[in-house]
Amino acid sequence: MASVATGTARAVMMDLGATASFLATLFIDATILIQSSLWGIRRAGEALTEFVTQWAHAFAKGAKGPRVMAFGTAQPAAGQLGKVAGERMQTVDPESPTIKALGVRIDAELGFDPLLREILAKLAGSARQIFAATQSTGFGLPYQVAQWEQRVITRALFGCELLASHARGWTYVAAALTRAQYTAAKALLGLPAGSSLGSFYMAFRELRLGWRLEATVAYRVILMRARMGALPRTHRLRRTITAVNDAGLATWWQHSGELQRRWGITEEVGVYLNEEAADSAKARKAAVQKFKRKRVLPAIRERERQWAGTQLQKAPRKHGAAAHEHPLRRPHRLG
Repeated sequence: MASVATGTARAVMMDLGATASFLATLFIDATILIQSSLWGIRRAGEALTEFVTQWAHAFAKGAKGPRVMAFGTAQPAAGQLGKVAGERMQTVDPESPTIKALGVRIDAELGFDPLLREILAKLAGSARQIFAATQSTGFGLPYQVAQWEQRVITRALFGCELLASHARGWTYVAAALTRAQYTAAKALLGLPAGSSLGSFYMAFRELRLGWRLEATVAYRVILMRARMGALPRTHRLRRTITAVNDAGLATWWQHSGELQRRWGITEEVGVYLNEEAADSAKARKAAVQKFKRKRVLPAIRERERQWAGTQLQKAPRKHGAAAHEHPLRRPHRLG
């Protein structure tokens, strides 16, 4: 590759070399393709067109249509992209290049700030909606909190595992999530946005909330990493992880490992799974569950207790007497 003169030519060579393993992933209502050049994008469009023609299929028509987003460079002109089954491919907004892949917001720089902003907006809007919808029903705070934990959190945090690679680091993400949770707690309590409850923990304790959102997202990142780490060595994703490690590249795998160690978890899921058993889905699932019970949950619970103690020391003295009257509990949704 070093002998190839230009970056464009090298990208075309990569696409030519990948013809034996076409980088396409098909889902029920979406097809995702990854190419290294505009030539590769046009060839991918031709391949998809040939497929639907040969098998007498058709892509569903809709407002979105085929979309292309270039990563780490300027967005191409629509005229350079070609067509899929007669429909011209379109580029994303060049001023704010993002695209939704399977419901998760991805940006062209892979900095994941648009994803974080979208999650924070969902949290804020949902808290206000819950309070407005339930304030006159008579169900009270327990019902509101249940709606928050069972419905809002699951939906709002969809795809949050990618935040381990946020461009500004985990400290920034954690602070933003905690502030959003605090604002949501005040909304659920019917308090003005500018009011104060002494500390974040006081607001969470008043509602009997479980973990901080920071802990919930960390939990999801660590378990996703564990499921990936439990894959057989022959699995394509596992081989990719090995190649990335050998190359010393900074990717989500490295970022999630740093996050895991930040929470005091130094072991990997492989401690509970020998390679001979990795081909068994049942054995992999059992290993991940054991890793969760033995390492992940104890570490996160302990860190949350430490955080609560620190928050109580900062709280006004009048709150100190009931410091552990309502200790943090693990949210039931995490099992």
